[in-house]
Amino acid sequence: MPGVARTEGRRERGASLAEMLLAVSVLAVIGGLALPRADVTAEFTRNAAVGEVVQALRYAQSEAQRTGQYRVFSCDTAKQQLRIFALLAGSSNENTAAPVFNAIDKAPYVVNLGNNNAMPNATLGPCSFAFAKGSGASQLMFGADGAPVNLTDPKGVDPIALTSGSVSVSVMGRTTTISVDPLTGRITRTP
Repeated sequence: MPGVARTEGRRERGASLAEMLLAVSVLAVIGGLALPRADVTAEFTRNAAVGEVVQALRYAQSEAQRTGQYRVFSCDTAKQQLRIFALLAGSSNENTAAPVFNAIDKAPYVVNLGNNNAMPNATLGPCSFAFAKGSGASQLMFGADGAPVNLTDPKGVDPIALTSGSVSVSVMGRTTTISVDPLTGRITRTP
């Protein structure tokens, strides 16, 4: 036929509109499946990190009650690390010769949130403990009765009551605050 280009035997380069729409819709479906999964993973990570903080606080409290001696919950945001340790007798210094051991792995009680593959992107936020005489600290001690206190007397005989205490954990912009009740030492979390 005159005026009609022949394309027999060869294919034109490029994709048709239908092929492009099909490719975009397949990518949209895959993206739609991946995004909710990322949100679930972030929520799981945040819950795991919060669980570690709550467990460490409760363990420090229960160890103080079990042994009848002060136990310290220490929070280091620069190292992204939680520790529990005992004090030297008649002192407010750490007893490095007798560490507090984790009941599960029998190692000194240390939790590293920053280097933990199970909790990627978990960030230990501010650890703020305020005490009755206006002092503040990033660590909290539990007495033999389980009450949260701080010590100023080197002999450990002048405990100062907690007025407020909290630790924050964040994952991908979502923060959970763990609070310690000043009177009872009860540990709660708020999403």
